[in-house]
Amino acid sequence: MRGPLRPESLTDAIVAQTREELDSPMHTLTRALVAGIIMSAPMFAGDLINGDAEAGTLTPWVADLSGASSGSSPIIGVVPSQLQTGPTVLPASGSAFFTFGVNATGASGSFVEMSQTQPVDASAMSVCLTGKVQTELDDFGTATIEFRDVVGTLLSSVALDFLNTQATYEWTDFSVTAFVPPGAHDCTVRLRGTVLSGSFTNVFWDDLDLDTSTWTDLGNGLAGIGGMPRLTGAGCLLPDSAMELRLDNALPMSPAFLVVGFSEINVPFKGGTLVPSVDLDPFAFQTSALGSLVIPATWPTGVPSGLSFFMQFWILDAPPPPTFAASNGIRATTP
Repeated sequence: MRGPLRPESLTDAIVAQTREELDSPMHTLTRALVAGIIMSAPMFAGDLINGDAEAGTLTPWVADLSGASSGSSPIIGVVPSQLQTGPTVLPASGSAFFTFGVNATGASGSFVEMSQTQPVDASAMSVCLTGKVQTELDDFGTATIEFRDVVGTLLSSVALDFLNTQATYEWTDFSVTAFVPPGAHDCTVRLRGTVLSGSFTNVFWDDLDLDTSTWTDLGNGLAGIGGMPRLTGAGCLLPDSAMELRLDNALPMSPAFLVVGFSEINVPFKGGTLVPSVDLDPFAFQTSALGSLVIPATWPTGVPSGLSFFMQFWILDAPPPPTFAASNGIRATTP
């Protein structure tokens, strides 16, 4: 729920204290330095290796041919081109792409797949898998993100199924987003090609990337009577793509104010730490009966690459007298 829930005392206090910081010469210098650090920060662990097939081999991808029917001569390879019933397939970019094939006459549902596992950075809140896929006839691809703990137990998985481009015979963009579950130690990307009709599976992949740096946990939450509120974000932040903010473990049925800014200031406020600068007027919401809040949205077009913005929720916690709890701060950076 969003509406006129904002008490002026909270808004005025946030804006006044933050504007004072923003107007100081020291903050002007600090803001420039922080912006430079953010723009030049390296990618976190978790990015795919050889996602564009330009290495000329599958390494470090691991092929799994066990889903193919007996005697089907399954293959997963890297090629510069492939002659098909439709147009010859060429790389989406560069000089090579991944090709999946299964001779599956009379064995609808046969599949082959490849996977790659990378460690999850402790500050990663979500991951975004992007790439290009092309298929022929009724064959389809499946892209899956899996998370496991340190002993290899599966914690969660998200799949995008039935990727099919038979109507166009052209490379098509796809993306899959997944929240990183607590206790996650590594992330596996699994790509599959499945045959439904015809005598051979034809599924092709290129320009694969796993981005774990889009959303970053900055900490600095302030516990309330129900514990520490938790803010998470997910979404690839690509033009016209879906994104989502989640607030959990807040006081039920309470006003919650989303502060958004373009720099990280970390100034003392109401017994806690105000993480973002207040470059926009705080947005007012109300938590659910479970103390949670989900905000779905669509990322706009025209946002430049490398732009970072910062968010944090402040929740009216236990009136009267009014006290506040705060979520962790988060940073989102456009790819």
